[in-house]
Amino acid sequence: MIPWKVLNKITDIELQDNPDSEAGGIAFAGETVLDFLLSIDECDVENMDTIDDLNRALDECGIMPIEVED
Repeated sequence: MIPWKVLNKITDIELQDNPDSEAGGIAFAGETVLDFLLSIDECDVENMDTIDDLNRALDECGIMPIEVED
């Protein structure tokens, strides 16, 4: 799972639809990373070890990847 110190930095990031994707997109206006993580399968969340893993999941759902500063 993504380390807590990283999760604390990203949970409030508002997600955006990826206009280049034909997949779904955000579930609702104002959806955050936390909302997204709560909406997907718990096993998927537990297997996300990095931001890259999260970004792959976002991409599969038609959502723009997030950027995290160190």
